[in-house]
Amino acid sequence: MSHYRFPDAALLKAESLLATVPYYPRDQAARLSVMDFLDSACPSLEALAWLCSTYANRAREWGGLSDLRGMLCSRFLAADGDNTGTFCQVPGFTPQDFETVAAARDLPLLESGAAPGELLLLVAPAVKSPPSAAPLPLPSTAAAERPSLAELERELAAAPRRELPADEIQRRLREVREGLQRTAPERPPE
Repeated sequence: MSHYRFPDAALLKAESLLATVPYYPRDQAARLSVMDFLDSACPSLEALAWLCSTYANRAREWGGLSDLRGMLCSRFLAADGDNTGTFCQVPGFTPQDFETVAAARDLPLLESGAAPGELLLLVAPAVKSPPSAAPLPLPSTAAAERPSLAELERELAAAPRRELPADEIQRRLREVREGLQRTAPERPPE
């Protein structure tokens, strides 16, 4: 009897997709480690299929388990709870790729004339969570299909936006600049 959560056939199919990636390990022990990782990290069969198919189709070469985890965590919460500290180097899933998407989304703020360090202070007051908010629960493996990144981006784009009046933006910028001047270290005389 198998010790895996997922059916052996699903794991073997997923692992065989990964085996098409150049420099994927060929020895049995390493391949079993990959299957163990897939079984423990993937929250659902959907996540398993998406991860292995996407990685096999996009990766130029095998980047290891950290690369797989980084790609998995770009769309799903890992079932083993380890969702931090990993990055993927597969094109389209690198930190720089996600920063590019965020920068394009935030371009109107950048064009407002705010300095990069001031942007957070312009946005932060509108993003407050209630103090009694409970942490989000981790999804179970039987959870309904989760929305894709593209679906979430469409939902965010369609959400109503609160535009700050120009005088409010200028007032906040002035406050930030004054605060920065008060906390800036004094330069020694030349």
